[in-house]
Amino acid sequence: MEIFKLSDGPWKKLFEGAFEENEVNIYSNPKSIILVLIFEKESGKTSGVVVEMFKVFFSVGEVEGFVETLPREIILLTKHDEKETLKFLVLGSRPSYIKWEEQQFMAETDTMLKRLKTSSTLIKDVSKAYDLTLQELSEAHESAQKAFFTQPLLVPLLSTSSHETESGIAGIAKGEIIFGLTKKQEQVLEPINLFNKTIIFGGREHDRRHVLKVIAESALLSSIPVVVLDWNNVFKSLNDASKDLDGLKKYKVGIDPIGFPVKILKPVEEIKVDLNCTNAKGLAEVFGIGDNIITKIIVDTLRDNRVSGISELIEKVKATTPGEEPNIYELNKAVRILSLISQRYPGLFEGKNDYANIVAGTGKSIGRAAIIDLSGVDDRVKLLVGHNIFNGLLKQFKGKDKTGKPPVLIVPHAKIFVGAEKASVISAESIIVISELGKIGVGYALEEENALDIAKEVANSTEAKITIIKENDISVQLKGRQSYRVFVRPTLSRAS
Repeated sequence: MEIFKLSDGPWKKLFEGAFEENEVNIYSNPKSIILVLIFEKESGKTSGVVVEMFKVFFSVGEVEGFVETLPREIILLTKHDEKETLKFLVLGSRPSYIKWEEQQFMAETDTMLKRLKTSSTLIKDVSKAYDLTLQELSEAHESAQKAFFTQPLLVPLLSTSSHETESGIAGIAKGEIIFGLTKKQEQVLEPINLFNKTIIFGGREHDRRHVLKVIAESALLSSIPVVVLDWNNVFKSLNDASKDLDGLKKYKVGIDPIGFPVKILKPVEEIKVDLNCTNAKGLAEVFGIGDNIITKIIVDTLRDNRVSGISELIEKVKATTPGEEPNIYELNKAVRILSLISQRYPGLFEGKNDYANIVAGTGKSIGRAAIIDLSGVDDRVKLLVGHNIFNGLLKQFKGKDKTGKPPVLIVPHAKIFVGAEKASVISAESIIVISELGKIGVGYALEEENALDIAKEVANSTEAKITIIKENDISVQLKGRQSYRVFVRPTLSRAS
């Protein structure tokens, strides 16, 4: 695939192909900088790209001991034959997601190049204090260059260079949340698995959503996919890097601003209410059908048949043999009601969701956020879509044939799904499903103004409770530990 013009060229293509179902291009320039691009596609077109750069050094001396002193990830390659042993040190940048727009691509890659050059100079300067010589590969002898670039493992190694963190019990990934600072200006770092079941409450909605974004970013930095039920376009800005460099520096974050891979999924177009993942009685209740023979017809038909959508459900009801109950009048009424639902929400109840794609990764150490865009849809759709996503993820990760890494669910205004009042059959079942998801490694962070509005079954099973005191001043209560206060850092992505 052709790329936009880059500085520090010319760039020679080393590889073009697919790796882990993603299109990958690898380039190098005369200064032995390697550029890896992993493309994200939507509807067959490139929408964004995960970019990582590497500087390669030919090493002579005790490089292993030197690398152990460095506070960052380094790749070491050793090639040995009967004549000689060659060693290479590969210094990588942090992977960054960039929208496929020329100006943004050029600006971000220029910044990455400058930072990599600075890091390279620092590494070389520090190495002088050791019994070690680091030589830029472009300046090394020809046999060393050939040995590196003919390495058959070069493509998979660099395409997955920032390896996924190891998984623990029930798919919980190891990683850290960089929360912010204490009043004494001490940095607060916590293992992300301690927040696998979290409720955020109190304060203003804006402040609660800010904490949700910090949790989402931390998961993505740990290569954990994130699924967001986004009510009002708050989380789309995960896609754009923050401009608040001073704020991040003030909070000692130590990570450059970054935009994350994001896939926007809209009801009807990309997200369906799969009738096979829906509580049939709850569906009837949502549409005000009542506890009657019409509901029974719908429940019985969905119980006895797997359907591709509401059109097939209507045909199955039509094919039901009338009797005393249901009679022909009742069957026809059920058909009319289902047809009205189909007309009111065309396409919503046709098809199923591809959960393997929803939680798909990027092939790099950075995760992807699937944002379910619920802005502009009514409360019926929000409730049914959310419940469908919960049930679909449970089926995806509970069975033996599960594929992909369990995600973290981000659920703003959680009361509609897991409210204490259990206002509907759908919400009552969602409470059960959310609890089950937590048991199989699917994390969740729920947000609501009042903690008492969340069902006790969910609230009692949470492992972390975060209370907004004022703005970014929060109290964190972890299971089995004393609560503590922290000032939450700015987000790495653009604030909403």
